[in-house]
Amino acid sequence: IPVSGIHIGPALKRDVTRASVMLDVKPEFAVILALYVRVEREALELAESLGVRIMTAKISDQLFDQCKAYMADMERRKRTEAAAEVVLAAEITILPRHVFRTHEPIVVGVQV
Repeated sequence: IPVSGIHIGPALKRDVTRASVMLDVKPEFAVILALYVRVEREALELAESLGVRIMTAKISDQLFDQCKAYMADMERRKRTEAAAEVVLAAEITILPRHVFRTHEPIVVGVQV
């Protein structure tokens, strides 16, 4: 995850505003990682309304696990969205007696 800023202290409304800039570019990076700090109520409300994700934990390993799970979920969502747009042009069958080459480039006979 690219890092935009680091500071010590509670997560504030301005941190959410800064993270929300990524919503237009790469929404999966509109995230605040808060390690052993409190998050202001105003910041939570703003994050919820804008769609910024705030992850909090008291142990760095827990925060790391949350972040990994979040990124894996975002990757799954991207693949699901991309799969819906894929257009299969034809249905083919590889003819078993017409495999001419099995290494790069593979050359086989097919039935469309």
